[in-house]
Amino acid sequence: DFLVNSAFTLFAGASYNHTRYLDFNMDGNDLSGQQFPFAPEYKVSLGGSYRFINGLRVSSDIVYQSDSITLAYTNGVASERDNDSVTLVNLNGEYPLSKNLTVSAFVRNLLDREYITNNQNDNFLDVGAPRTFGIALRAEM
Repeated sequence: DFLVNSAFTLFAGASYNHTRYLDFNMDGNDLSGQQFPFAPEYKVSLGGSYRFINGLRVSSDIVYQSDSITLAYTNGVASERDNDSVTLVNLNGEYPLSKNLTVSAFVRNLLDREYITNNQNDNFLDVGAPRTFGIALRAEM
């Protein structure tokens, strides 16, 4: 985190994962030396937050995640299939209604990116969440 001034904050984060099975056999498939499924090697996030004088706080972040693999099984034989890399943009806002009550809203995947998260085979795969909106009311007792 970097506090630019009393109202504006920038933040960044990064991770590197070098995942490999040392010695692993599953149902006769030797997975030794292979990457962990669903474990991207790189993930980077950048963002910022601004608090206005009236208490409204608006923040946004951009998150990049590198591709990963899925272990797919065809007739009992394991193979690697690729899951997509993706860059997502998210927005958040919150406004204090009183000392103990805050309303907030968010948009995840603002650009409505389509991406694969689990590529089992040509007929079965999972995709990432589409653009999602939400509103919350938080009460502190």
